[in-house]
Amino acid sequence: MKPGKYQAIVMTLGSQPQLGDFPFSLQANLIGPDSTPTAGAFSVTPQRATTKPGVLLTLTASWSGVPSDRPATAYVGYSNGAGTLVTIG
Repeated sequence: MKPGKYQAIVMTLGSQPQLGDFPFSLQANLIGPDSTPTAGAFSVTPQRATTKPGVLLTLTASWSGVPSDRPATAYVGYSNGAGTLVTIG
């Protein structure tokens, strides 16, 4: 996904009129395999894991230099083009 203008729509399902305002917060991060971190580093070991179908695979993820007063998001990419988002905070 390229940088640009995006729209986020928030819908509450089954909200009750008597509840009044419903506070929420939204964090949006644009990340992917080609992202460059603005602060800190995220790593996963082993970096190139091999596994077999049906066999549990354990990975260890670690952060360094990430500000503790803000949320952070990282992306773990897989060789098949899929990926997983990892967030803290």
